[in-house]
Parts: sequence; C-alpha cells; structure tokens
Amino acid sequence: MEENESNVIEHLLEVENIASSFTVDAQNKASEILNSAKAKAEQDYLSKFNIQSAELEKSFKDESAKINEKIVSEINSYKENIYLSVQDKTAFSNLMNNLVLQK
Repeated sequence: MEENESNVIEHLLEVENIASSFTVDAQNKASEILNSAKAKAEQDYLSKFNIQSAELEKSFKDESAKINEKIVSEINSYKENIYLSVQDKTAFSNLMNNLVLQK
C-alpha cells in the first residue's frame, strides 16, 4: 500500500509541476500581450498627438499671420489718415498760448 500511496503522491507532484508550468507560461504570455498592447497604445497616442500638435501649430501660425496683417493694415491706415489730415497751425498755436497763459 505504501508503494501505491507513493505513486499517487508522485503523480500529484507531477500534476502540480505541470500546473505550475502552465501558470508560468500563462503569466509570460499575458505579460507579452500587455507589453504589446502598451507599445501599440503608446504608438497610437504619439501618432495622434503629433497630428493634433501639427494642426494646432498650423492654426496658430495662420491666425498669427492674419493678426499681423490686420495690425499692419491698421497702422498703415492710421499713418495715412495722419498724413492726409489738415493741420491748423493757427488754432494749435492759439490753444497753446491760452493754456500756457492761464496760470
């Protein structure tokens, strides 16, 4: 009977070793799958990030160019209005005299 019990114990130990081997293999496979999924997710993220970043940068440059054009246009218009305005030197001189002499 001891031999039979010994065989059963040996068989159970073999089954436990096989189960342990399966567990290790499953853990390794799960790690591979997770690492692969993580790498793919990071790659997808970087790809989408780079696309979005490029779009935002282009939009920023376009808007900056529009704003600069508007500023230059407004400054040129202001300069033209000043250049074309009539200067009433007599009225200005009278105003200055009145302000200075009003002590």
